[in-house]
Amino acid sequence: MDIAVQHSLTYSTRGDVPVSLVARSLLANEALLIASIRTLEKCTPGMDVSSISVKVSELSNSSPLREAFIVSLYITFQHDLETKVPQLIEQLTGAHIPQQYDSLVTVLALTIAIYVIASGIERVMPGKSVKKLKEEYERKKDRISELSGVSKETIERYIAKHAASEKAFLKHVVDFFAPARIEGGISILLQNGEVAISSDAIEEIPPGIDLNVEGQLTTYELSGTVVDIHRSDRDENKHGWRAVIESISDRKVRMELAPTINPETLWGRNAVVGDVTVIEERARDLSYGPKVYYLNSVRDPENSN
Repeated sequence: MDIAVQHSLTYSTRGDVPVSLVARSLLANEALLIASIRTLEKCTPGMDVSSISVKVSELSNSSPLREAFIVSLYITFQHDLETKVPQLIEQLTGAHIPQQYDSLVTVLALTIAIYVIASGIERVMPGKSVKKLKEEYERKKDRISELSGVSKETIERYIAKHAASEKAFLKHVVDFFAPARIEGGISILLQNGEVAISSDAIEEIPPGIDLNVEGQLTTYELSGTVVDIHRSDRDENKHGWRAVIESISDRKVRMELAPTINPETLWGRNAVVGDVTVIEERARDLSYGPKVYYLNSVRDPENSN
């Protein structure tokens, strides 16, 4: 079954929005729409969406910024769901839904965006208030459950497990909100002019926030530390090493040797005492863990068994 779903949002900007910001916002809306449909698919047993196509139907970056899309879907259902098809089509397209709401796809896309940005802010900036964002999220989650018949717990579980866990998707969510953060007092509106996300909630989003905290590196030096050698590779003299530094972690970490160190002096040794540069990488929970040990020098290797 082929259906077309409309999705339209307005950012109540008072001036022109830079084209680069609009372009990123369009891609962000596309990503959110696809995530919305896939979420609905996963939450509806027996429903299969075999194709999704998102096209821009209207765009204006003058005041206010308006973006409208047409989402084309091909959906199949198990035979025992045929009686539910008309109701679901109404939910997806927005037909016969009260004027204060848009289509289920739009409401779900907004819900995903709010969840990801609020949880991201809490992770990156512990203690920062996201009260208004969470209130918006709860209201929309209630509405989705009302429209779809899917429990709020199921909706949130899928969003948290999939959409909110993808690194590439985090950037899309930041880009989605970016036009609303170029000046104060901007709301995101539905096609009928009703407020989708209030300016009060949007004001809780720090301008320029980066939710992709993974991969950030930090370094520090250790002098005269014991390095337990757990693997060496004669075909990779410089890089084929794994080591444990118990004062940091019991995990085996890749170790690189400084050019001044002759690997032959280390073969067969279980441990050495040396000067090490520790390179740590930031994880999603904001903690740092060792990524590489760089062995700068070895102190008296003959006596370091």
